[in-house]
Amino acid sequence: MATIIQINRFGEVREVVCTDMEEWWMIDQNERNFVIVDKEPTFKVGSLIEIAGGENGQSASLPRTVKCIEKNSDEKWIITFNNKGEKRKKVSIITIRLNQDEVEQLEAFKKMTGKKTASEAFKYMMKEFPRWNEVTKESFQKCREQEKKYNKLLKTNTDFMLAFQEMVKAVNEQ
Repeated sequence: MATIIQINRFGEVREVVCTDMEEWWMIDQNERNFVIVDKEPTFKVGSLIEIAGGENGQSASLPRTVKCIEKNSDEKWIITFNNKGEKRKKVSIITIRLNQDEVEQLEAFKKMTGKKTASEAFKYMMKEFPRWNEVTKESFQKCREQEKKYNKLLKTNTDFMLAFQEMVKAVNEQ
């Protein structure tokens, strides 16, 4: 059974799942993707954690992403990890050639969003596109409704002015 220990690495206190070397080796070789620990972890699903092997986790270290945390009936916790490289599988690779104006716009976008690479900026755009699309559709709809309202007012005003001119003309003829 594994334990969760807190260690100070590079000035940062982190929780590490500490196992014996045999269990660590099985996880490293993808023969197993879970550990059973004796206390509730404070990290959440999706966290990148370190699985350490050996006495006090000093012999070997292995990063894994937490896939699932389940409570067992006897006060034990089962932590399931993604297999090595499971989350980092590339679905597609895209090559884009940009002209000078597009490169400048991309650099401006990276500064605005705080992204460091073009890949991060494009991923951010793709992730935020559905929300941005909804907001844009709502804005366009409001503009169309306002434009309809103003066109109706303009038509009413024009009709009023024409009617008023007819009245003035009728009065002047008499």
